Amino acid sequence: RRGLGDRELWEAFGIGYADGSLRELLPTEGDAAAALQAMGVVCGDGHELMRGCIVVPLEHPDWGVLNLYGRAIHDACEVPHRYLRGPKRGVLNWQALRSCTRLVVAESVLDALSVWAAGVRDVTCLYGVGGLPCDLDDLLKRSSVKELVWCLDADRAGREATQRLAGRLESRFASRTVELPEGQDANAVLVAQGSSALAERVRQAVPLQPEAALTESPPQTVADDEENLRRTLDEVSYQLTPLPPFYGRLRVVLRAECQGRSFAGRLDFLVMRMLDQVGVQLCRRLGLSKETADRHLAALMKETESWVQLHHPRSQAGSLLVTPTPQMSAEEREEALAFLRRPDLVRQILTDMDAVGYVGEEKSKLLAYLIGISRKLEEPLAGIILSQSSAGKSALTELIEKLTPEEEVIVYSRITAQAISNHERTALKRKLLMLAEKAGGGDSADYQIRELLSRQKFITAVPEKDPATGQILTQVKKVEGPISYLETTANPNLNHENATRCFEIELDESVEQTRRIHEAQKDRYRLKTRMQQDHSGIQRRHQNAQRLLVILAVIIPYVDQIRFPYRWVRTRRDHKRFLCLIEAVCFLHQFQRTGGTLPDGTPYIEATLADYRTAYDLAKQVLRATFHELSRSARDLWEVLFPWAQGQAEGRLEDFLFTRKDARTLVDWPDKRVYDALTELADMEYLFVATGNQGKAYQYVVKAVTGTPTVCPLGDLTTPEELEQLGVR
Repeated sequence: RRGLGDRELWEAFGIGYADGSLRELLPTEGDAAAALQAMGVVCGDGHELMRGCIVVPLEHPDWGVLNLYGRAIHDACEVPHRYLRGPKRGVLNWQALRSCTRLVVAESVLDALSVWAAGVRDVTCLYGVGGLPCDLDDLLKRSSVKELVWCLDADRAGREATQRLAGRLESRFASRTVELPEGQDANAVLVAQGSSALAERVRQAVPLQPEAALTESPPQTVADDEENLRRTLDEVSYQLTPLPPFYGRLRVVLRAECQGRSFAGRLDFLVMRMLDQVGVQLCRRLGLSKETADRHLAALMKETESWVQLHHPRSQAGSLLVTPTPQMSAEEREEALAFLRRPDLVRQILTDMDAVGYVGEEKSKLLAYLIGISRKLEEPLAGIILSQSSAGKSALTELIEKLTPEEEVIVYSRITAQAISNHERTALKRKLLMLAEKAGGGDSADYQIRELLSRQKFITAVPEKDPATGQILTQVKKVEGPISYLETTANPNLNHENATRCFEIELDESVEQTRRIHEAQKDRYRLKTRMQQDHSGIQRRHQNAQRLLVILAVIIPYVDQIRFPYRWVRTRRDHKRFLCLIEAVCFLHQFQRTGGTLPDGTPYIEATLADYRTAYDLAKQVLRATFHELSRSARDLWEVLFPWAQGQAEGRLEDFLFTRKDARTLVDWPDKRVYDALTELADMEYLFVATGNQGKAYQYVVKAVTGTPTVCPLGDLTTPEELEQLGVR
């Protein structure tokens, strides 16, 4: 009778019919019966709520089925439309929001099913003209939808709701409206004119124009401040005091006055039940019609959102993480493309980094840069920048931040485990996450970050109270990756779980590097340098170039010829990271590499010998730190101390004693650095403590070994020369 009998439609939406037999199938006692009664599926007298109704499940991508919609098949039924008690949760056809850019929004479930049956599959619905359901609003924020096509009933209520909702969302979406025959809805058109006619009307939706009959004078603004906003609508004076937190909720204390009558109460604009209750009170206390009260509340909600964005922009959910992508001009695009096509691209990147003010550290800089762009790969890279205080860790992360598009990088000084869990679902997806000094307290989120790096998602189950029933329910929160990750630390004793997932980037602490840094610091105070200094062009070029890098697959044709150390279990991860490093180098050069298309339509490029050579040069330094059992300071001290001790001992190392002062004089390091390195060498049994404690000076003996010990099996890693001999180009 309603044109919705197609089997494909019923199977796609899981539609069914409640014939009242559930009561006979359920046991009189037990968990199943109690659970269904608690949800409202079964009434207190044991009968089904949806008895005699066509039933459509309403789902959410994070939480599954949240609600049921029932439509009585007999028009004489007293309650033709039925939902489970509580807020109207769930979104019909939420799958459409995953990929579409143009979404049709119908007034009811049956209208949306009618549009779907007509062949327009990117459709969802409201639950009447009362407003935008909170779950739909949430999913729209995550989606790629750019335009909403309103397909509400062709009556006054439908037109008013279209204008109201489109006005509220005008900053986020373009709006069109479907012109239906006067007094009809989408289902009526489907029944009377057929699916082709309905589909054609949807395709011919027109841009939304304010109707003269519905336009109203804008709210009058009176002296807003940082705590209150005041508006006058149709002679009703409103004062709203927004309440924190200003994300996830939109709570206010509402005061209204009109002709000597008043109303005051609390309201959360995002809770439909509270909106309905306040609307009833406005009608009762101030003598407003329901239509006027609904219109006032919709206008006040929009005004409150604007006030929060103005006074608390950093409190908006995800506002720190969602930055609009600036549009490139044609000249900027050509400049970025020319940069990416440079044969000496890697050398130019390093030159630009020097120009911005970070000198030396070529391998560390390049590796950090590659970690940053790897956010666009399926399995991004991660790194831990290690050095003592003042070595330049923060300067390196600040450099990478400057060269990365601001909409694709997130920098935290500290982050807690709970904060990771409370991010919006896709807030971190394909972003570069940078965490400042770990000693500052950032390690509390270690586990969450490891999960994002390994599993590329983090799922948390938390108890939350249902505002409608007061019951404590388990809600599942999911944060999606992948992410690339950089952190800095002065602590050489890394968590092993972190170290196996991250490249250890050790900074140069030599005297020569200190001299280079001093010269770079002096540049800031030279007149000639200041007059020529313009880093904005370099930053803009790198940011635009990274925006042009498109997501694609990388094939390594010579992957079978690559040998990698395999003595330790941790190399299972290290080998994968090395291959990902080759992938990142090739990805950076995507405009200079040849490729094709995979059977599934995914474009790909092929890595060359030059990509391997770059990755190999970086890995030589990184793997030395990865596989060696000593930290860099301990290694550097040992490489000087061991031959010196051999020369001083004249062949009998076990008889040669030296003190910390001897070592400090030998390498000319600060005492703390020498102390830490000697302690580590003693712990690892490269040295023995001969005397010490109880007021005596510590004296050390070098352990007798043949040659300089090493546990860095770089000989097991295939060299570029070996690949070249095998014909790799």
